[in-house]
Amino acid sequence: SILNMRQGKYVIAYGASTVDISKTDENKILKKYKLKKDNYSLFVGRCVPENNIELIINEYKKSKINKDLIIISNIKNNKYFDILKEKTKYYEDKRIKFIPGVYNKEELTVIRKNAYLYLHGHSVGGTNPSLLEALSITDLNLLYDVNFNREVGKDACLYFTNKNDNLSSLLDKDLSKEKESLGKKAKKIIKENYTWDIITKKYVDLFEKSFK
Repeated sequence: SILNMRQGKYVIAYGASTVDISKTDENKILKKYKLKKDNYSLFVGRCVPENNIELIINEYKKSKINKDLIIISNIKNNKYFDILKEKTKYYEDKRIKFIPGVYNKEELTVIRKNAYLYLHGHSVGGTNPSLLEALSITDLNLLYDVNFNREVGKDACLYFTNKNDNLSSLLDKDLSKEKESLGKKAKKIIKENYTWDIITKKYVDLFEKSFK
């Protein structure tokens, strides 16, 4: 959020929303969506061109990764989805599956937690809520290489561009050895920068300074 105060402009990031799933039956939720732990890559986001879903699908089709690609997005009555379907013919690859938006936070958290990796294709905007949620719970995160994604993910993530074969070659690598260490770094980033307690304090401090 950008606040115009007496001193000028201030940018305060969004916070990471976390859900306690310690008492959740994760297997029941995975079964509901026909998913298996560590057996799928995940994308969560709006079905719009700037989220690079077309790039992700095309690169996934080229890759040899033996895991499904689960895309959770608003595909119902979405004209861009119809275009995407025609351009990518994603249905020819049995690994690639779309799920209409999952709006139950507990279910979405379980889906994130059990993913092998998370793909973040957002190329516009700033601190994206879905990226923060991914960093808070998914160990392996592959982000589209733009400055604001790097500002958030730092060295806790891997990055891909729109260059030919860039993402597919990354997907073909065995990233299992890096997964745990990257996950720890990602959670540390959230803990030190993006909890709602930290974000709220920044707002309080800003208001206090502005009215002195």
